[in-house]
Amino acid sequence: MKYIKPFKLYGVYERSDIHIYYQDILDKIYNNDIKRIYTYLHTTKEKEVCEKILKEGFEFYEFTKTVDEISNNFDIFSYKLGIRKHYGKYTIVIQSLNQIVDGEDITIKEPFISEEGDITFTLSPKHVRGYFNNENGEFVENPKFELS
Repeated sequence: MKYIKPFKLYGVYERSDIHIYYQDILDKIYNNDIKRIYTYLHTTKEKEVCEKILKEGFEFYEFTKTVDEISNNFDIFSYKLGIRKHYGKYTIVIQSLNQIVDGEDITIKEPFISEEGDITFTLSPKHVRGYFNNENGEFVENPKFELS
């Protein structure tokens, strides 16, 4: 049986479908025996953006300001998703055995200047575990994903 964290509403504990999805997603992204995996989330409005990231990689100008780092902890996971809810209903999951930092060391393409004037880097699609829909829990795996 899955753990479902109840939430308190007007003094009565109730269960939410979202909490069921969140636990299922956590179980999916932490389905291995490796003790330390760095996991990052990035939320976006459009499914097409997620599909593009799976194929071409994740573009960013300052990684730590673009993603939220999480751990295999239900409370942290649900909190991070809650505060980013207004950014959209799709969340990209990025994972690595090493901490990802900003800079040219991890880019797979030549850095370029974005329309906003920022130097932009591209993280390999092999670091993108997949993405999920925050409203129904559907998880799309990335066939290019390699935990490294």
